[in-house]
Amino acid sequence: MLDGALSVDEDNRLPGRGAYLCPGAACISSLLKKKGKLSYSLRTSVPRAAEDAFLRGLLRTQDGKEQL
Repeated sequence: MLDGALSVDEDNRLPGRGAYLCPGAACISSLLKKKGKLSYSLRTSVPRAAEDAFLRGLLRTQDGKEQL
């Protein structure tokens, strides 16, 4: 999270807490079903709406790259 916002750090250069997230659409879809898993991985509280919006945004970027 950067300034309280979730972001993708593809270069692994941002400071602060981070967590590996499988970039596959199937993995992201699975996380959407497991509420709070991203908060647990980041060891901080992420509002459910923010977590869902972030994961759905990642899923949209994967659209067309991988079949669900």
